[in-house]
Amino acid sequence: MTDRDMARARLLRTTLAALENAEAVEGTDSSDGILGYGDVPRRTLTDDEMASIVTREIEELGSSALEYRRVGHPDRAETLERGIEILRGYVS
Repeated sequence: MTDRDMARARLLRTTLAALENAEAVEGTDSSDGILGYGDVPRRTLTDDEMASIVTREIEELGSSALEYRRVGHPDRAETLERGIEILRGYVS
């Protein structure tokens, strides 16, 4: 696997984690008063919610890329910008 493939895989794992976190539900009180998660079903995200989360990831990558350029790391900025283009393919 190339470095580029590994970077793409990391980007997609991070984005999937953001989606999975959004599917999580609040804990519920158990019968003995301890906060727990038990067998609570996960939320089902709408297409709009998923697009919003991916868009937020794109915005965060953009902000980070700008900061890397500002501090003199154009190579890192370019890596993030490639990630932006990959994610845009999922929301366009």
